[in-house]
Amino acid sequence: MTRSFNEYRPAVDHVNQLLRSQGRKTYSWETYYPEAIRRNARASKNEKSLQSAVAVNQLLCEERWLRLRRPYYNVWPRIVGPLCRVDLSQVLTDHVRLAPKHCAFRFAERSEALSCGDYWARSALVNMVEDDRSGHLHLAIYIDVGEVDERGHAVLSYRCVGLQPGYSIAERIDALPEDEETINRGAWTREIGLSLLRLVVSCCLLSRDPSDELVSPDVLTSDRQRWDNKREQALVDRAHRRGKVGWDIGRYLEQSPHYRVPHLCTFHVGAGRQQTVVKLRKGSLIHREVVEQIPSGLSAAKSGETT
Repeated sequence: MTRSFNEYRPAVDHVNQLLRSQGRKTYSWETYYPEAIRRNARASKNEKSLQSAVAVNQLLCEERWLRLRRPYYNVWPRIVGPLCRVDLSQVLTDHVRLAPKHCAFRFAERSEALSCGDYWARSALVNMVEDDRSGHLHLAIYIDVGEVDERGHAVLSYRCVGLQPGYSIAERIDALPEDEETINRGAWTREIGLSLLRLVVSCCLLSRDPSDELVSPDVLTSDRQRWDNKREQALVDRAHRRGKVGWDIGRYLEQSPHYRVPHLCTFHVGAGRQQTVVKLRKGSLIHREVVEQIPSGLSAAKSGETT
């Protein structure tokens, strides 16, 4: 089972594409970002606008992401919808932690949950950053919705939410004026940004238990069959040595006839059941006596879990 995902392309990739088309020397990311950050920081100081500050932060986040060797999550189509349905009023900021702190989220195809009009989220760079003044964490998301400028560079949309302790995510969103939580940088829609924020929050809560198979390492294509047959850490290590640092979310979610479809459930665990975790309620054979009378298709059943 293979699928192609849209990659997040940082600013240095776009610049180098233009330079190559002109037959000019390209940059390494190590030399490009320090100068680009200094140049944009000076412009931001002169303009004193939120949008220019966001541009500087984008470059800083991309540089840190590249230092981590471009880690990514491939979010498989079948799980996108369920991940976008989390109730943000029920999730505390204390429980939202991204690992690694700078990571690309990649999508394979258009999803109605991440679409608005002609635009849909192809990929996003998600960052857990600390405010220099308050010390509080923020979740900053740069979203590629397919908009490009006259040079062919992606015009990214932006969504940010503070993670001050003791609040729900919904409360932190409501606390920000709209012009501070989003930046209209092209085909921006609040709907796509909010849906993507729900998806990212859900991914931060996903169970990492290997038996759930919600989050699994993305290994080399040549090692995929071997990994599916036998989970060997050596295959993950080999992928990392070759620069492939990524995970699949929802790759192994399958829908089988005569079974309750595997679905996501929210569980409250830990002391006082204060910790929220999203796990997979695996598929199971339901109403066996009904199934035996149905040659094909799914039998209807009611489940007591909250999805």
